[in-house]
Amino acid sequence: MNILPRRLTAAIFSTLSFPLLLLADQDNSGGRDFAVTFAGCTEAIGFGPIPSAQAQPFLPTGFVLAPVGPGSAGLVVRAAHCQSATVDGKQEGPGSIAQVGLAIIPPDGTGVVNNYTVVFVTNSERLAQRLRRAGLPATSDQGLLYEFTRGIPLNTGELYVAAEPSKQPAFFLNGTVADPAPPSFPFTANWWYHDRGNRIKMSTVIGQLSYGTAQLRVGTGRSSSLGRLIGGNSFSNFSLFSARGEFAAATMLTTVQ
Repeated sequence: MNILPRRLTAAIFSTLSFPLLLLADQDNSGGRDFAVTFAGCTEAIGFGPIPSAQAQPFLPTGFVLAPVGPGSAGLVVRAAHCQSATVDGKQEGPGSIAQVGLAIIPPDGTGVVNNYTVVFVTNSERLAQRLRRAGLPATSDQGLLYEFTRGIPLNTGELYVAAEPSKQPAFFLNGTVADPAPPSFPFTANWWYHDRGNRIKMSTVIGQLSYGTAQLRVGTGRSSSLGRLIGGNSFSNFSLFSARGEFAAATMLTTVQ
């Protein structure tokens, strides 16, 4: 049974995980463009409505919020873990990321979903540095926690993600999730950021992606970027989409436009 809501193809969440191999830089942006491949990845995604008035201050000129309901914008909170990670040609072993974004209208008409990046955290300092070089203010958290505890029935379990970025209040994502199941499908997701007149685009192409259901909750400090987006300490209304995903391989191309 296909659990993907029809509106998902017009809105938001992403498929960005950890790299297996960082390819050579492109030449058209001073060495800031780069490509990444991924292997053996799982993710958890929550996508829900928040007041547009809370989201708009986080969106710079040139980007437009994707409407998800009257007076509402789409919040996406995502965490991912990959079994293999090699960044900038150097093997680092397994790695994780956690990110927060807003659903936007595709700026260039590409991708199944498009999100504007508000928070990006990784436990790889090498990856964080590479993204900062491109213009994305990624932060590192060596202790970024991504745990899955299998439950009963065996196709379900408890997911717990905790991020403590170096320059932001901590946040967590947790809930009950189910194993991904058929069908699987190709998928392309774009995450964007605006930096000093440039647009940074992270476009991830996944060959085959599958999802299982999830009931997720996010929590953080009220004064954090995420706290201001959700209007408090916690948020669980991921009524537009909530899932645990899985994919074997993908490629991400980061470009500075």
